[in-house]
Order: sequence, then structure tokens, then C-alpha cells
Amino acid sequence: MRVFFSSVALAVALTACGGGASNSAQQTACDTPKGCVRADRVSGTCQCQEWQVVSAEPVPLKFVVVGLIYSALGNQSWLAMGDNRLLGVTSGSGSSPASSSDFGTRWRSVIQTASGSQTVSTLGPSDLDPQHSEWPFTAVTADSAAFALTSSGGMGMDTYSDVDVNSHEFDQFVLWVNPAAVVITNYVGEKTVSWSWTSQCYEPDGCPGSWISFFRAGELDGTLSPLPAPKQALLATLDADDRAAILKYDPFFEPGRDPATIATDPRFRNLGTTTFGPNVITTPPPPLTWTPCSGTLKDDGFQTLAETDVPFGAGETLMLQHSVLSTTASCAPQQPGLSVGTTTPNCWITADILVDTLFGSLLMIPTSVGPSCSAGP
Repeated sequence: MRVFFSSVALAVALTACGGGASNSAQQTACDTPKGCVRADRVSGTCQCQEWQVVSAEPVPLKFVVVGLIYSALGNQSWLAMGDNRLLGVTSGSGSSPASSSDFGTRWRSVIQTASGSQTVSTLGPSDLDPQHSEWPFTAVTADSAAFALTSSGGMGMDTYSDVDVNSHEFDQFVLWVNPAAVVITNYVGEKTVSWSWTSQCYEPDGCPGSWISFFRAGELDGTLSPLPAPKQALLATLDADDRAAILKYDPFFEPGRDPATIATDPRFRNLGTTTFGPNVITTPPPPLTWTPCSGTLKDDGFQTLAETDVPFGAGETLMLQHSVLSTTASCAPQQPGLSVGTTTPNCWITADILVDTLFGSLLMIPTSVGPSCSAGP
């Protein structure tokens, strides 16, 4: 396992220096208080710049849910996310539409002790820059980071369906399958989390960096099979609780969720409505545009939209709390892509177009489906 971290605390802690202040203008030395590795004078005040590390505990993290792609409506329809401007006609039906948007997820780490107290952790050093991974992991704020599944140069994610109305068993989860996290605690109790990856990713030759794998919802709940050997090996490591933790990121599999409430959930935003029929491929009226935030993202007021909890250490829990996706603190307008159509005679569909702000993906909610439209299992 590759894990890299240092003892540098990201938050500068103030402390009084021992020995009293000198009256000499030439006095620049600063006594280091107990537990302090390095102290300096800042604006005349002695401050600890680096506290001793007292523990570094690895977290047995099997996966992080970093994306969700919903099934499209219409057997000639496409949903596209990311920098999809250079993609053209591919196998299947129609053509993948242009898009320019983020796709991935952003989360922060909260440490809960055995007694129930919680501490928001800052981000420690990581080994997940683009030189080590195709999938960039970037700090967005002091507390949150984004795992981006799209990048510049014409890379994007898209999906289409062979039938007009498919089961949500075919929704695709994107899992980061070889994450490594270490919780670092310093002398004054401040906590940081450093992220890396392991070479074990269930591929025959291992993995040279962070690795993702796609799982349909039905593969996780056992209704769809069989699977390729590497995916089957990974799936075998996930117990019933792990699979349920993944599935609940999809609102159609969230226990107790009424699908009728999705449209009013703050996680989703309505981008408009589309109506389409047979043998006409069309793009809904522009703009399919949304902006993750107004102004700049801040750690204060972090809105938790989904969460995964992982026990570690002596009764502690690492809580991965996901919020609105943005790969930078300065939120930029997002333009996912959508083209709609069907070849089924007499099939007409009307649907609301929603964006899942947790992942940046599009979701079509049907409000009217003609009886002639084809349906999946």
C-alpha cells in the first residue's frame, strides 16, 4: 500500500511561548512548547507551526462511490457528462451529444469517536495527482476534495439504452476500488486525512494508480449476472452492508424513499422538460446549464447529500460526507449533454430533465410514456 503523509498540521495552532517575551528588539528566537516540533514568531507572537504526530491510523476502506450514471429514456437517447465535445457516433444508437461539465464527486471526512463526538478533518498530503493517476483527486477547500472522472482533451462519460424505458437496475455506479486513507492526529488533537491508493484492484496485473470500476445496480443486488472475473472477485469482497451502502446513493434504491419525492429533493435540480417521438433525434431547448454554487464554496455550511461510514481504530468511524460537486472552489457553469429520440413506432415520451448535483449526472423522470414504447426487464 502506498501511503504518503507528513507531520505538518494544515491548520496553524496558536500557543503561548514559554519563558516570557524579550524586551530586546533583536530577540527573534521562539521557545517550542511541549509537543511542538517547530515554532516561529508571527507578528510578534510565538506560534507553533508544526505539532508532533501522535498517531497515524489506516482506514479499512474498500471503495468510494465517485459517480452514478442513470439509464436514459428513449432507445436513441444519450446522456453525456464531462468534456464530451470531441466524441461522435459510437456503437449502439445515435450520436453522443456535446457536453462540458464536471462528473465525479466531492466529499469531506468527519471523524466520529466511540463517544459520539465528531471532528471535521482537513486534507493531508495525498499521492493522487494526475502524474500518478488518470483520475485527478484535487483539493477544493481546506476540508473537501473532488475525485474527477472527466478531464480535458475530449474525455467524457455517456450512456444510452437499447429500449425506451429501462429498469433502474441498469443504472451504473462508478466505484473507486483501491482507495487508501490514513487518519493522522497531532499533539493538540487536530486531525487530517491523507489519501492514496493500493496496487490491489482485482485486475490480473494490478493497478499503477487509483482505479475505477463500473457496476450496474442489478449486479450489486444480484438481479443481473454473470460478471467478468475481476469484477466478480471485487464483488465477492463486498458484504451485504457494503452493497447496501453503495445502492443507497441511487434514490431509486434508497430504503424508504418514495420516487415521487426525487423532483423536490435539494440534491436534484430541474433543467427543463422534453417531449419526443419516433424517428426524430433532437436536443432539448438550451440551455441545459447549472451552477454548483453562487460565488465561492466554503467549508462553513457544507450540505451533506450522501454519506458512507467506515469503522476504524479504537471504536472510531470515518464518515465520508458528499456534497454538491465542483472541482474548484470557484463554481463554474456546467453544461451536460442530452439528445433524445426513439425508433419505436407510435412511442411518445415526456420527461423532466434533472441534474444530480452530487455527481453532475443527468436523470430523466418520465411524466408520460406511450403504450407502444418498449420496456426493459
